[in-house]
Order: sequence, then structure tokens, then C-alpha cells
Amino acid sequence: NHLSGTIPPELGNLSNLKWLVLPWNELTGVIPSTLGNLSNLKWLYLNDNQLTGVIPPEFDNLSGLEGLYLDHNELSGAIPSALGHLSNLEGVYLSHNHYSSFHYFEPFFAGPQSSSFADFRYAPQHPIPTFTGADHPDLPEETLWVADSGQYSQYQWHKNEVAISGATDAVYTPTLDPTDPIHDYHCVVTNTWVTDLTLTSEKRAFDAPPPHPEDIPLPVITAPSRSCVPATATLTATAEGGGTITWYAFPSGGAPLGTGPTYTTPEPLTGNTYFYATQTVLGAESSRAVGLVAIGPPYEKPQDTTICRGEPVQLYAYSTEEVTLAWEQIGAMESFV
Repeated sequence: NHLSGTIPPELGNLSNLKWLVLPWNELTGVIPSTLGNLSNLKWLYLNDNQLTGVIPPEFDNLSGLEGLYLDHNELSGAIPSALGHLSNLEGVYLSHNHYSSFHYFEPFFAGPQSSSFADFRYAPQHPIPTFTGADHPDLPEETLWVADSGQYSQYQWHKNEVAISGATDAVYTPTLDPTDPIHDYHCVVTNTWVTDLTLTSEKRAFDAPPPHPEDIPLPVITAPSRSCVPATATLTATAEGGGTITWYAFPSGGAPLGTGPTYTTPEPLTGNTYFYATQTVLGAESSRAVGLVAIGPPYEKPQDTTICRGEPVQLYAYSTEEVTLAWEQIGAMESFV
């Protein structure tokens, strides 16, 4: 058949009805609670429709029920625990629905694989949601969690389909690496009592927030050896983090000179010249590291000189490095420049 629409609540007035057979249709909406009035009902077939909501608690009145077929729908939420006390009920079929927690099934088990029903079919179920801390008032935003609260449930989180060692709770906080690309996370939930079912959560793409510039390692710049004459120079920068190296001519501001692990000056340098490099990771740029290309003769310490009293003298010193020179007087001396 191709029946559509909702199930008429008036069916609950058919007090002598023993069989209600409406499978493989396009029925939508909830199961009417009035069906709980059918005390003589033995077989209820509502499988393979598009029914939503919960199984009505009023079904605990179906004392004569022998078979309950509700598989292949979109049912969710609590399953009336009183179904386990219906002495005539032998077959319960709830597979292919949206039951997202083992605690809905555990009341119908007295131990591992020890069901209240002679034939209880509940697997598989549709994937369950993977939530983040944004969905929970007491969890950090970067936390992942599943809503299963089964007493005998076991959890295993996966990253890109690979089990994460030690991630065996309903709540998991990924170790976020800003230099690492986006990853997919999901949780596989099993249960030591309800052993035929595995609940798998939906994959959740989770990315680390952009790093703070101060947390990005500075590049280490290697400059060529000193040249005593004007020359071009090639500098190399390395950095932990695998980001992009950008070269600058100034400690702040200015347009980039280029990108990449090396930079070669376009013209010969005639004197000491400083260059700067940064590392960019996920759109965040580090502070600037500094490197010096030294051009010209190195600083040499002058020889000690003896000056006779009355002879004028001028002392001088220079350095090709960016340093501060300090004069020191040793012994008695009338004046110095």
C-alpha cells in the first residue's frame, strides 16, 4: 500500500481489534496514545513507515499483545519499561530507529544478552549526535560528547577512523594542534549487556583555533659568513611549526621582501644589514626574528699605547657590529677624548 498521513486516533475505539497491520506505508506523525486502549490487540504492525516521537506509555495496557513491530521508523526517546512486564509479549522489533542511548534498552535486560523478550531486535540504530561544549552549559566549547548514559556502556573515540588511545569516556577533549589540519572525530559506543547493538556517533569536524602570535615559534635565521667586500647574501630561516616564512627589511612595518625558507639580496650589500623573518601558521604571524649580514672588516682591539706627559693624543674606536663602545681609564690620566 501507499497510505500516507497520520494514524487516526479513532482506531483506539475498536475495542475488539486483534490485528492492526499498517506496514510499508508512508505514515507520519506520532503513534496515537489511544492505541493503548486496544486491550484485545495481539499483533501491531507499524513497521517501515515514517513515524516519529516515542512509544506511548499507554501501551502498558496492551496485556494481550504478542508482537510489536515498530522497526524502520524514526522513533526515539524512552521505551515504556512496562512492556517488559507484558506476559504475552514475545516479539519486540525496534531496529532502524533513532534510539540514541543504551539506557533505553537496559531495563529489558537482566544481564548480558538476557532479554525480557523471546525475540528482541533492536540493532542497528541510526547514527547518534556528536555534541560539542557549545551544546552543554558546563563544558568547554572545545569538548566533544555523546548523550548516551547507559550504565553498562563503553566508549571509544576515533580521530579520522583511528581509535584514540585513552579516549574512553562519554566526554572527550581533543588535543588541538594549530599547525595540524582539520580532523573528523566520532565515538563508538558498545554495551556489555545490550551486546548486539553498536551506537556510532556522527562524524564531527573539529579544528584548532588560530594560534596567538606569541605562541608561534620564532624562525632561526642563519646568515652567511662575514664578507670584507660588498657582496650579495643568501639567508636561511628554519622554524618549528611548518609555517610559511616571510622576510622583511625592518623590525616592524614595511612590505615583505619575499617568502620561503631562503632569501637572497638582489644587490650587493656595502655594509652591515639587518633582515627579519616571521612564521605564519593558520593565518597568524609570529613576531620578527632578526639576522645580520656582516660586511666589512671586523672590530679589532687597539694595541696598548704609552703616551708621555704633555703629548696630546686622540683615541678612536669603531665596530662593524651594532654594539655600544665603552671607554675605560686605567691609572692616572689628566684627560681623554
